[in-house]
Amino acid sequence: MSVRIAHAYPGLLSLVFVCLLAGVVGDALISGSPAFYPRAVTFNGTHTAAVVTRVDGSNHTLIFCVRPSAGPAATWQELAVIAHDVSSSSLDVDLDNGFLFQLPDGTLLCAYRHHVRENGGLWNYSIQISSSSNAGATWSFLSTVITTHIGVWEPFFYIATLAPSRLRVLYSAELLDKQQDIVQRDSRDGGRTWSGETARLHKDGSRNGMAGVAELPDRSLVMVFEGFWTGAWNHFTVNSMRSFDGGATWGQPVIVHAPSVASGFDSGSPQIGACPDGSLAAVYMSNEPVSRPGQARAARVNWPDSARIWTIRGRPDPQNASQPVAWAGRAVVPTATEFGYWPGTYLDPTQRTVVAVYQDNAAAAWLSNTTLCP
Repeated sequence: MSVRIAHAYPGLLSLVFVCLLAGVVGDALISGSPAFYPRAVTFNGTHTAAVVTRVDGSNHTLIFCVRPSAGPAATWQELAVIAHDVSSSSLDVDLDNGFLFQLPDGTLLCAYRHHVRENGGLWNYSIQISSSSNAGATWSFLSTVITTHIGVWEPFFYIATLAPSRLRVLYSAELLDKQQDIVQRDSRDGGRTWSGETARLHKDGSRNGMAGVAELPDRSLVMVFEGFWTGAWNHFTVNSMRSFDGGATWGQPVIVHAPSVASGFDSGSPQIGACPDGSLAAVYMSNEPVSRPGQARAARVNWPDSARIWTIRGRPDPQNASQPVAWAGRAVVPTATEFGYWPGTYLDPTQRTVVAVYQDNAAAAWLSNTTLCP
């Protein structure tokens, strides 16, 4: 089966809508068309870049946006198409879950899911990577992390201080029985080639996914992820675990936040950022009611309907660094709209604070103006 990817060149730019600054509930990334699954990153020291997914009829496009400076006069600029594919009568396409990362040599990478099905046959699920060596102006296909006939989703890159020669990618890997694991693979050549599995998080009866990693000042790593960790099938919780060897092995997961099973509510889709004071800021979405958090839902709705964006703070135990991170201080992100989905985080290059990025109810992508660090 062939896998087709088109990449940025001048003729494709007509597919991209201009990125702009809204300044009401946050900074709008895309104006005039739906934008899904936003992810942002700081690069070249002072710039902020973001990737969003736009689906316009049969066109599936990953859009690269950049904001060269910060402050009230700053504007988001559409710069390039990272990847693009088109559905047709003989080809079904699913292109989404973009994640940006800058290598130490300045190269920008974008990992994403690219799923295709020809003539009603089996789906071909892939995690693919494109790269840019000119600050995102143009992009080209770099590599495929994995291709399989079982679902793979939600890639996340990191490089740990304790393992500086290894670019690591985490992704969600579905199993035949609808359970799901988080899988890690490594690259020693900047993402051109990939190892076999170097780590896997599995729990019987769980769908683990949406992994994100941040590094603490002691060089340990903290991963957040979603899964069914109360023992109840289809009850999403936010969880975390810690690594002290650069991501080669991970400790026992702990629950960060779990609505009661009886309430019928869920919490999931977390991401995480490291604050300058050594604490952590995580964001996630939950459909718990804001005004009455103990209220039970009369009838369960399909997750993640009616979700909002929440944040929670984490701190390691200063007296016992080997212990899991303690989490407290849960609150709604105040600048988020009534319904918010698929949040991410990035470190603001000027304010040195973690900022949330999320998709709102109207399928627009936003950067929150809320400071998540103290």
